Amino acid sequence: MKFDFTKKILDMDEKEIPLNLGEDDDGTKVTLGALSVNALIADRKGQSGTAKIKAAKLAFKIHNRKTPLDLTSKEVSDLVELVKEVHRPLMALRAVEILDPKSIEG
Repeated sequence: MKFDFTKKILDMDEKEIPLNLGEDDDGTKVTLGALSVNALIADRKGQSGTAKIKAAKLAFKIHNRKTPLDLTSKEVSDLVELVKEVHRPLMALRAVEILDPKSIEG
């Protein structure tokens, strides 16, 4: 499945979310790529060394990518679980709406 990791993440009012706030706001917006990379490189308790390396390798594929990336269904399901674990509810929901919308239907 191909995903555009440059896709902007929207707030509850359907507006783009700044990546940085206050004085640090440089106009950059939160993207699916930023959320994904952040989740992949987060240090999680109990994560094996092999899982860390696998996650970091996928983070490198996504980081600063300008064209759609084809992910396996396993990569998608792993990424969805990491995003849900690491991010706040709204961010997690918005990312999962893109990555695996069927998992949140109902």
